[in-house]
Amino acid sequence: MGRSTLELRVTIVGVVAAFVVAVAMLAHVGPKQAHAAGPRVGPGPASTVVEQGGYRVRVTLGPNRASAPNRIEVDVSRGGAPVGGCAVRLEATMLAMRMPDRGYELVERGGRYALSVPPWLMPGAWELTVTVTPPGHEAVRVAFQDELQL
Repeated sequence: MGRSTLELRVTIVGVVAAFVVAVAMLAHVGPKQAHAAGPRVGPGPASTVVEQGGYRVRVTLGPNRASAPNRIEVDVSRGGAPVGGCAVRLEATMLAMRMPDRGYELVERGGRYALSVPPWLMPGAWELTVTVTPPGHEAVRVAFQDELQL
């Protein structure tokens, strides 16, 4: 085997190895899979209710658009009575693209937890997870998939 044939084989092996590494890296940073548990909502104004751990959690979104500020409201009740003093957090994850998750702490006002968030500007499937931690109790998580349009 001549020197030029050996150099060609080494070059081909190097190119193939670089290609395999590049594909592996792209697979690692590629889009997140649409895996949101729970109900699907949207596009447009949406509301979903989940009962878990003895709590009833209602999440309302409006206008629920990628191009506008959105209002998130969460009502928490147990045995039909509103539950105050909870820590309520919203995590928003874009499923179609790799981008940083967005996290928000909701503010309690009049027995309702609410927050207005700036436009997310990216239409598509989002996984929204609301975590409610009642005083002295375990956290309740409500996860659902939201379809945002411009």
